[in-house]
Amino acid sequence: MKSPFPLVRLSDVITFQRGHDLPRDKMIPGPYPVVGSNGILGYHNEYTTESPGVSIGRSGNVGNPFIVYTKSWSHNTCLYIKEYKGIDPIFSYYLLQTLPLSNYAGGTAVPTLNRNHISDLQIPLPPLPTQRAIAATLSCLDDKIACNRRMCAVLEEMAGALFEELTANHANHANGWTEGTLGDVCEVFTGKKNVNETAKDGKYIFFSCAPETALSNEYIYDGKAIIIAGNGAYTGRTQFYNGKFDLYQRTYACVPKTDAEKYIYLAYCTMKYSFEKEHLGGTRGSAIPYIVMG
Repeated sequence: MKSPFPLVRLSDVITFQRGHDLPRDKMIPGPYPVVGSNGILGYHNEYTTESPGVSIGRSGNVGNPFIVYTKSWSHNTCLYIKEYKGIDPIFSYYLLQTLPLSNYAGGTAVPTLNRNHISDLQIPLPPLPTQRAIAATLSCLDDKIACNRRMCAVLEEMAGALFEELTANHANHANGWTEGTLGDVCEVFTGKKNVNETAKDGKYIFFSCAPETALSNEYIYDGKAIIIAGNGAYTGRTQFYNGKFDLYQRTYACVPKTDAEKYIYLAYCTMKYSFEKEHLGGTRGSAIPYIVMG
């Protein structure tokens, strides 16, 4: 679909600057965040970048945009915007998220993004008032998402505490409690797709073993489910979801059996406690841990 706004070169509106070296042992505690390719690395008593600071990963997490709303130190693992020319800073952050910047990384052992390689990218440029309206809307949505995540984290802690209290109080099988297995209340299955089979324009959430979710054009299940990372660095990471989703081939979904849906959240608390708090549940492997369900 053709953009209603004129196309300009990225370098016509943004001047990127390579970040500045700052080893961890040279950081002097201060108020300014040190921003690298993966976000905030620490804090320092000096800054290189005015607020708001918009950067993209130069090496490591290549092309990943990041924004801080204070003065900051831009680390040499990122490129930061030194000058804005007719573009709103916050709008530029959201615009950068839509560009395939990681595709322009060079190098083999450690891919690196050269600012000259992205300078000719064509981008649509709305008028400044429109830019600011878009930026304000997206910022509000991000704030809402962050607030919801904080609320979920608090609820997770409360649920975990309640679970521990309930299991402690009913260890003697009082009030009709009985022991059972996950298989008594849930069906367990894994996905069929690899991560390279996701779709940027898909409509269904795609769960893999990583914390970040992707999108898919199809869904494998619709309803309440416990999603568990089956291998890799986040093995055992457990989350609850209700709706249509697709699944990575090494990620597990535990879904309630008929007439057992009322137990699904208790099962979720049990598994989250087991995998994430006590590191139980059958994780194997030394170099790459994994879970065997069954």
